[in-house]
Amino acid sequence: MDAVIKLDDKVLPVDSKFSLENYNRLIDAKEADRLPLERAFKEDLKRRIEETSKYIKPSKGTLDQALMFIPSEAIYYDLLANKVGLSNVSAAT
Repeated sequence: MDAVIKLDDKVLPVDSKFSLENYNRLIDAKEADRLPLERAFKEDLKRRIEETSKYIKPSKGTLDQALMFIPSEAIYYDLLANKVGLSNVSAAT
């Protein structure tokens, strides 16, 4: 956990580490090479969500949620638009 936000008697965990390596490879890849990179990026994202969720411990004073800061506007936008680059990575595969 990188930070907490204190809210009355609870804390909101914030985690901000994020791997950009596979995202950058995906963006730079040729169409024929994209599928395995899409899967790798999706797995990176799932791993980060799982790691961030470990900080949710209401019995220890946290809220029942955490924030995962994504330090890249491009990734954040693509995730909001349900796409990463030109592929639909955030959809179930």
